[in-house]
Amino acid sequence: MALLDYYRTELKRMAWRIHYHVKKEQNAELLSNFEPIMACPGFSQDSDNRLILRQLLNSLSSEIGKEIIYQLYILGKKEKDVAAELQMTQQAVNRWKNKMLKEMKQKIEKSNS
Repeated sequence: MALLDYYRTELKRMAWRIHYHVKKEQNAELLSNFEPIMACPGFSQDSDNRLILRQLLNSLSSEIGKEIIYQLYILGKKEKDVAAELQMTQQAVNRWKNKMLKEMKQKIEKSNS
């Protein structure tokens, strides 16, 4: 459980960093050559953790689940925004999110045993 909380926190931190970088770029109107993930300050740190997170995301069983987790935690979008973009209810996005987090938790626990 603690490991899942750690990865959840890391996902939120990465999402915040990316969100901050995007806002900074938008305010400066420098969107022409924008690469949010690789250009983000401090993002090159903890490459092992990023690799593990990427492997976890890629190992999820559902493409829509992967997309929801990516948009919520990596891009820092709100559930209602993701729901509107994917043309589903916010409740459905929340259910997918919880299902995918549970699947990630099980994969982490399985790899630790």
